[in-house]
Amino acid sequence: MENEKIYRLKDDGSLAWLFFHTVRCLQRSGRSGYSQQRILNILDEEGPLAQKTLQEMLGIQAGSLSELCGKLEEKKMIERTRDENDRRNVIVRITEEGRKMKREIRKHKDEKIFSALSTVEREQLRRILGKLNGHVSADDENETERTDSQ
Repeated sequence: MENEKIYRLKDDGSLAWLFFHTVRCLQRSGRSGYSQQRILNILDEEGPLAQKTLQEMLGIQAGSLSELCGKLEEKKMIERTRDENDRRNVIVRITEEGRKMKREIRKHKDEKIFSALSTVEREQLRRILGKLNGHVSADDENETERTDSQ
């Protein structure tokens, strides 16, 4: 990997390039434990899930999810139990320790990533990104509707 050359797109002066480059850098900076964070987020939002359902939501192999869940279980972030109605199914649920860790991770990421901005700048960025997200989401929904009706 040391000798692996990573091609980086050159700054074309556009706002879109700057935005996407920043997002890619942010993604790389928070990569360690990313899949584990996704599991905690999903379980916190959705509640207990069958491990198979969680696997489908994440789009990963069963063995990979089992390994990730094993690590989270060792840290007492999740617990896995057999489904009482169907012993073949494993139910995964987040623990209170997992919720606490999820909050700490989010706080740490915000501090690390946005420490270069003042409180006022952070709020401005939040409003701007919210506006962009609303605009892009609306376009995406309209495109989905057009595709579905064809």
